[in-house]
Amino acid sequence: MKLGLIKTNKNHCKIFFEIRNEYSTRVFSKNKEKLNYAIHKKWFLENFNSKGNLYYLGKAKDIPFGYIRYEKRDFYFEVSIAIKKKFRNLGLSKFLMEESEKLLKKPNLIISHVKNLNKRSINMFIKNNYKIISKNKNTTTFGKLTLINNFNKQKKIINKIKSIRSKNNVNWMNILELAFEKSPIKARNIFKNISKDDNNIVQLSKKLSKL
Repeated sequence: MKLGLIKTNKNHCKIFFEIRNEYSTRVFSKNKEKLNYAIHKKWFLENFNSKGNLYYLGKAKDIPFGYIRYEKRDFYFEVSIAIKKKFRNLGLSKFLMEESEKLLKKPNLIISHVKNLNKRSINMFIKNNYKIISKNKNTTTFGKLTLINNFNKQKKIINKIKSIRSKNNVNWMNILELAFEKSPIKARNIFKNISKDDNNIVQLSKKLSKL
C-alpha cells in the first residue's frame, strides 16, 4: 500500500470533517457530539494554518485515511490523530506520527491527552516512545521530546574521512617502499599528498564537530 503525507490546505476541510465526525472518532474526543459542518468549517479555516499549527493529511493510494494535528500551545505542541474506521489496525497512526515528526524543524515538546478507555491509542503512544507524564481516573497525558537527527549529514562526512584515510594508508605504504629504495625525491612528493589529505580531514572534522 503506497502511503503519503501532505500538508493540509483549505480544500481539505470536508475530509477533516468526515474523519472527525465518525462516531468511532467522536467517542474518544473531548466533544462527543456530532459536528455541524458550518461550525467545523469556521474552526478549520481559522486554525489549520494559524501561526505555529501544523496539520497533515495521510493518504493511501491517494485516498485520505486520516490526519495528524500539531497545535501550538505556549512552549509545546498538542498532537491529535484520527484514522478512518476502515483503515484502522494497519499501523497508519504510526506512519502519520513518524513521518510528521520528520517535518518538525527544531526540537519540540509534544503533548497528548488520551482517554483511559482508548486502549488502542494509549498503546500506540507508548510504542512510539511517548512517556506518561500524568494520569487521572479519566485521562492519561503523554509527552515526547523530538530532536533533530543529524546522522545522515554526519555519515556523509564520516564516509569522506574513511575514503581519505584509505588513500592515506596507501601513501604510507608507498613511503615505506621508497624508504627501502632510498629515493628521497619521490618520498617528498608523497609527503605532500599526505599533508594535503590530512588537511582535508582536519576541515571535515571541524564540520562534524559542529553538527
